[in-house]
Amino acid sequence: DVIINNAKAEILYVHRTSRNREIYWLNSRTPENNEASISFRVKGKIPKRYDPITGNVQPIGYVIKNGRTEIEMKFSPWDAFFIIFEGNTSVTELKLKEWTTVRTEKMEGAWSVSFQPNRSAPKDPVIFDQLVSLTTKNEEGIKYFSGTTNYQKEFEVNSTTGERIMLDLGEVKNLAEVLVNGKKAGIFWKKPFVVDITNQLTTGKNNIEIRVVNSWVNRLVGDAQPGAKKITFMTMPLIRKETPLEESGLLGPVK
Repeated sequence: DVIINNAKAEILYVHRTSRNREIYWLNSRTPENNEASISFRVKGKIPKRYDPITGNVQPIGYVIKNGRTEIEMKFSPWDAFFIIFEGNTSVTELKLKEWTTVRTEKMEGAWSVSFQPNRSAPKDPVIFDQLVSLTTKNEEGIKYFSGTTNYQKEFEVNSTTGERIMLDLGEVKNLAEVLVNGKKAGIFWKKPFVVDITNQLTTGKNNIEIRVVNSWVNRLVGDAQPGAKKITFMTMPLIRKETPLEESGLLGPVK
């Protein structure tokens, strides 16, 4: 039914047939990028890529030969999506142009960082000269913080004509919501933390806000410290004062 060649890591699939469609679910089982040549036992139908995270439906290049459809596929870490065949076609080969990266720039400089209130963190924004895990800070309210951390800064864009501008957050612990000029660009919970921000940008100065949410572990560790003013409660003290802290916040580099 499915023949997978040249994969760098395991790719799982599930196939379901409906009245007018052949529906394939593909899942790359690796934290690294993956790619493969995949041959489906389908002919004469048009394949499209359905992204269950964004809802986007995109055409995909293919070759139909020997009664099968062959597709060159790329997967991001732990990527999973649908390839759905529907409609009839006599076109046996479709090649699509791919976007290419022409320039990459790091977002250098300081970030203004603020914290969700009533979580023992500073009430006023703090300046981070560079992006590091919150656990590296000396202030206990930041070191043990759990909740939403807001990172903000301004940057300039000369022009967006004929280009797509992608924002790469680098490493995030653990989830991130991106806003550009107050407009939401998306919520991201797995690698790669990359989002298209072209539609939110304006020529000249822009404001970026990245809201990062981490787990409760660090706050639980902080509350377990002697003399701590607790803001959490556990029926079973599974997290203790010596429990290792988890990296948290926006680690970057942001590009």
